[in-house]
Amino acid sequence: MKQLYFLIFTLSSFIWCSCPDGWTSYKTVCILPRNDQVTWSTAQAICPNEHNQGYMVNEEDAEKHEFVSQLARDNFPIASNYHIGLSYARNSWYWQRPAGQQAIQVNSTFWNPFYPIVSSTLTAVWNSMEGNTTEYGWQNIDKTKSKAYYFCEIVDTKNIF
Repeated sequence: MKQLYFLIFTLSSFIWCSCPDGWTSYKTVCILPRNDQVTWSTAQAICPNEHNQGYMVNEEDAEKHEFVSQLARDNFPIASNYHIGLSYARNSWYWQRPAGQQAIQVNSTFWNPFYPIVSSTLTAVWNSMEGNTTEYGWQNIDKTKSKAYYFCEIVDTKNIF
């Protein structure tokens, strides 16, 4: 009985993701690097069309922030900024979520020094990369003017707990 319990506990500790081709698995989500440079608003419109229930990538904790930043270094040219699904609304910063789900207020922050800048037009965010180093952080930008690479994200509905 002890061995059966251990087997069940061990299997329940693993999460198996089945991401579509070209997507990278991260815990219970799949992330797709997009190699076209577009505005934040355009990226926001593309991700739901990339895959059902798609949205721009969230970096809601330090571990995921590091993971996505490494994906950017692996997939984009050196010193490339990339858009993330963080925007300003109702006097706070919120993460995008799949259609029909409520946006999540930001808890962790990885702002560059002197950011965010208080402005009515700088309401979207990108992660600013400085070369192929670990120097990077968030900067708020104009969502209709600043072009960059981006990531789409989906929740993996086929994962097994």
